[in-house]
Amino acid sequence: MRQTITNHCAITVTAFPGSQRADVRVAGVVDEGAAPLLADAVRRLCEWSPRSVFVDLAAVTCAGPELISFLAVTHSRMARSSSLVVSRAAPAIRSALAAAGVLSFVYLCESRRC
Repeated sequence: MRQTITNHCAITVTAFPGSQRADVRVAGVVDEGAAPLLADAVRRLCEWSPRSVFVDLAAVTCAGPELISFLAVTHSRMARSSSLVVSRAAPAIRSALAAAGVLSFVYLCESRRC
C-alpha cells in the first residue's frame, strides 16, 4: 500500500503480491494540484499490471478534468482484457464521467464491494 497526500487530495493505491486486483482510493479535491499524485498512481498501476483496477471515489469532494484524464490514461495503459471499475462516485461526478464519455470504458458500481 502506498498513500500520497497533498494539501487537498489523498490517493491510496493498494495491491497485494500475486493479486490480480488493485484498489485506488481517492479523497478530497481532484484538481491540478492532484495531477502529480494521479500520475504516480498510474505509474504504480503499470508496474503491477493488475487485471482489475477498482477506483473508489466516495471521499472525493470536487473533481476537475484531472480525474477524467486519470481514468482515461489508466484505461489506455491497461491490458485489453483488464477492467476498470469506478465505485461510489457522487451523482455530480457520475454525470461528469458520462458527459466526458468515460462510461464507454469504465464500469460503475454503487457499492464498496464490486
